[in-house]
Amino acid sequence: MKKINSFFLALCGFILSAIHSYAQPQTHEQRIGPPPPDSPYGVDMNLILVRNELGLKQLPVLLAGLSQAGIGYVRIGLDWSAVEPQPGVWNFTQTDGIVQTAARYHMRVLAELGGTPRWASTAPATALNPWDYPPQNWNDWSAYVTQLARRYHGMVMAWKVLNEPVLLNRRVGGAWPASTYARALGLAYRAVHREDPDAAVMSGCVWWDDPATMPNSQYYHALVTDPTYPLYKNIDIMNLHYNDIPPKAQAKWLVDLHRVMRRDAGKELPIWVDEVAYPASPSEQNDAGYKDGEESQAKYLTDTLAVNFADPQVKKVFWTFPFDGPSRTHGPVEYTWGLYAVVRSHVGRHGVLRPRPSLHAYAAYIRAHPTSGRE
Repeated sequence: MKKINSFFLALCGFILSAIHSYAQPQTHEQRIGPPPPDSPYGVDMNLILVRNELGLKQLPVLLAGLSQAGIGYVRIGLDWSAVEPQPGVWNFTQTDGIVQTAARYHMRVLAELGGTPRWASTAPATALNPWDYPPQNWNDWSAYVTQLARRYHGMVMAWKVLNEPVLLNRRVGGAWPASTYARALGLAYRAVHREDPDAAVMSGCVWWDDPATMPNSQYYHALVTDPTYPLYKNIDIMNLHYNDIPPKAQAKWLVDLHRVMRRDAGKELPIWVDEVAYPASPSEQNDAGYKDGEESQAKYLTDTLAVNFADPQVKKVFWTFPFDGPSRTHGPVEYTWGLYAVVRSHVGRHGVLRPRPSLHAYAAYIRAHPTSGRE
């Protein structure tokens, strides 16, 4: 649903300048430290929207507000093109900044892997999005994952391999068939567990839609039956995306997912909902019972949390996104999904943050249910 590119350079340059302004020189281990306490409550951060809608100077304000609400997890990309801009040249300045800044605001990181650098990409030379394509050499992919998993051993405890590979495959003209994605997932799973046996790996989210003739279902079944890297041998967590799905329908999805896991895996895995959202604007609201603007968004969020955490297998829920994209720089949807509205200012090109009722509802739910989803 999103792509993170060289914007990492600007974002993390800002982060690190803020950190270095008060920190004494430290070792890598001292600088990063152990992860914050575990939390079932997260947000899905889109860095392109940070740049376009807020500007970097408001990032501390955003993170402080999320932390004060009790949100303890952030899903964010640790981009390959940022850590290996040239073959064999490793630079962890950006990713160190992301992990440390999250910890500073008491958030763990769900690290999304991906972002193939142009030098490693199978993209055509004229492609404007080389990061969306598979690598030319799978040893390079394994080295990237290994480097990150080794560096953040004991600090980043959850890893996600790409995002929505079915949709990614369509976006790049079939460059990510199920067999290719299975390879990326399997190699990442092995690399992560070799470096950190306690870390967990999830897919980019795959759908099991019935009937079996549906394209999404065909992709899912090809992953399940892959002869070398079968899906359920290469994930520790099953994840779901619910954007604009009514909470009552979410409950039905969960029932169906339990059935599918028992059928295809012979066991039930922990479930993370790493992407769920609903708009705040009545003009974008389509679900019955949730059409009255910002208060309906807040109700949808609360109902979503209640429905999902009623299932003991659901361990985490991540809201997408922390703030809006009112200038519509991120595609055809997601304009008012934010926990914060972004109010346009007459001074400068960026908006300012205004907390929505959904943020207050999230905070109230967390205070009332501090241990939802935990083992």
